[in-house]
Amino acid sequence: MLNQTRVFLCGLLVSVNFVASAQNPAPKHPPAAILNRCEGSNSDLAGVNQIAGRDGLIIAIARLGDGERSRQLNRRRLHNVRTFLAEFWNRDPTTVITAEGDKVKGHGRIDLYVRGELILALAVRHNGDLLVGSCVGPDRNLYPYLGKTKVLVKELAR
Repeated sequence: MLNQTRVFLCGLLVSVNFVASAQNPAPKHPPAAILNRCEGSNSDLAGVNQIAGRDGLIIAIARLGDGERSRQLNRRRLHNVRTFLAEFWNRDPTTVITAEGDKVKGHGRIDLYVRGELILALAVRHNGDLLVGSCVGPDRNLYPYLGKTKVLVKELAR
C-alpha cells in the first residue's frame, strides 16, 4: 500500500510539472547581438566551442546589416569563425557548418547555434570583418590580413 502511494505521488508530481511547463514554455527570444572587440569575440567563440563539445556541431549564419551589400563580407566573416575555431581551439572544421542568412537591421551579425538553439549573436562593425585571433598582431590566416603577406612583410620590417 505504501509503495502504491509513493508511485501515485511521484506520478502526480511529474504530471503537475509537465502541465506547468506546457503552459509556460521557455521564451524563445534571440539573444541581443554583441558588438565586441577582438578579445571579446575570441572569448565568445571559445564559449560556444565549449558548449558544443568536441564533436558537437556549431552552425554559424552570417547576416549582412544595414547598408552592406557584398556577400563577400559574409564569406570573410564565416571564414574567420571556422578558421579561428579550427586553428586556435583544434576543432575539426567539418563540425562548423556555415551559411548565409537574410539581411538584418542595424549591424551585420553572425548567429551561432548549438544543438539547434541560438546561443550567441556576434555583431560586426559596418562593412568590417569579424576580428578574432591574435589581437596584437597580424594573423595571416584570418581576414583582414589573409592574402596580404607582401604588405605585412613591409609593415613588420618598419
